[in-house]
Amino acid sequence: MSGQTWTPAPRKGIIPLHPLTFGMLLGKAFAALRHNPKVLFGFAVVIQLVVVIATAGVMGVVLFTTFSRLETVSPSSPDFEAVFAGTIAINLLAGLIVGLASIAFTALMQGVVAAEVGYATIGVKATLRMLWRRMLPAFWRLAGFASLSVVALFGGLAIVAGVIGALIAGGLGGTPR
Repeated sequence: MSGQTWTPAPRKGIIPLHPLTFGMLLGKAFAALRHNPKVLFGFAVVIQLVVVIATAGVMGVVLFTTFSRLETVSPSSPDFEAVFAGTIAINLLAGLIVGLASIAFTALMQGVVAAEVGYATIGVKATLRMLWRRMLPAFWRLAGFASLSVVALFGGLAIVAGVIGALIAGGLGGTPR
C-alpha cells in the first residue's frame, strides 16, 4: 500500500439529499436543535439575554439622567427649550447606538447558528470555538446585512408614512372655488 489508510464513511447529516416537504423541513429545524442544543439554544439565549439586559440598563440610565436634568429646569426658563432638545437628541443617539450594538450581537448569533447548521448537515458536532472561528471572517458582512435590512425596513415605513402624510395634507387644503 502507498500510505493510504481506510476511513469510514461520514455519518449521515441532519438534512437528506432529496427534496424536502414542509413538514420535513420543520422537523429538520428541530433535529438541528437536538443535534447541538448547547450552541443552538444555550449560546443564542445567553447572547439575547446579555443584549436585553445591556439595552435595558443603558437606556434606563440615559433616560433617567436626561429626564432628571430636564426636571431641574423650569419650563418658563429661557434654557428649557435647549435642555429639552438636548434631552431628546441624547436619547435618540443612545437608542441608535444601542440598536446598532444589538444588531451586531444578533448578527454574531445568527452567524454561529448558520455555521452550526452547516456542520450538522454533514453530521459533525462542532464546538463553540470551531463555530466562532468559522463565523468570525463573515461577522462584518453579517452585521452590514442586518443593518441594511433594518435601514430598508425603516426606509420603507418612512416612505409609506410620507405618502400617507402627503395625501392627508393634500386633502386638508380644501377645494378651490
